[in-house]
Amino acid sequence: MSKFPDAVKFVDLSDKKNNLKSNSVDSRFLSPKAIVEDLSSRGINHIMVEGGPATALAFLQDNLVDRAIIVKAPIQFKDPVPSSISEEEICQAGLVKLGQMDSGGDTIEWW
Repeated sequence: MSKFPDAVKFVDLSDKKNNLKSNSVDSRFLSPKAIVEDLSSRGINHIMVEGGPATALAFLQDNLVDRAIIVKAPIQFKDPVPSSISEEEICQAGLVKLGQMDSGGDTIEWW
């Protein structure tokens, strides 16, 4: 049994009464706006989203990001997944770069 039994809620996405709509880009993915609205209806007003580039871009494009910490590591992957997220895309979401620093070779930016 979990130490925090009330801290985690599971939402059955196959249950039509949850009314979580797909986004317009790809029907396999949930709309970030619908996710945030659903969480808000449950009294959750602050969330941290950690995901890959598609998840980050979807939340940015829906203007649902009010803070971002971006870590860029100087490594090459055998099969890289480009993020397709530019500084322009971040600025269009209403974020302003507040600073950046080097941390052991990684570049950390906060927006």
